[in-house]
Amino acid sequence: MTDADKYTSQKSILKDLDIQLPSGSSRKDEKYKRLVAKTLLRLPERVRNRAIEEVKFIITGKPLFAFMGTANLFLPRKEKSARRKIAMNIIFVNFNDIKDNGWNEKGMMQVVAHEIAHFELRHIHKQGRNHEKQAEEQTRVWGFGARRGIREKVKNYLQILFNSDI
Repeated sequence: MTDADKYTSQKSILKDLDIQLPSGSSRKDEKYKRLVAKTLLRLPERVRNRAIEEVKFIITGKPLFAFMGTANLFLPRKEKSARRKIAMNIIFVNFNDIKDNGWNEKGMMQVVAHEIAHFELRHIHKQGRNHEKQAEEQTRVWGFGARRGIREKVKNYLQILFNSDI
């Protein structure tokens, strides 16, 4: 088996996937790992491989719905004064919040694919007006359907969360 085709099942993806559940998670929450793996299986091979190798998925209990970001970590080197900077791509998803907002498994997969689209489109360092629209279109191209209202649902959710206009 070559590296190019090594992620052909949920089991093979879960073996290498960097995914973290919130502390205090139960076995019941393991289903969310499988849902991320199931989403990755539907992506084009190149995108799937890159996401598995370059993204850390964090399933969180904090109220934040879902977003993609880059964290710059500074790690010490052996020399006293030197530090090295590494960028880590992180996708945070709160499946319980998404479920509580009336989304089914298909909708949850669309949210995960949407966040992976931000990663694939390199919407990491810059904020752009069209990023949400581009990510929605890419998600549709990948076959997750045109989930109308993702932007509106997220906007409404953030307004409720932060009690302000966006």
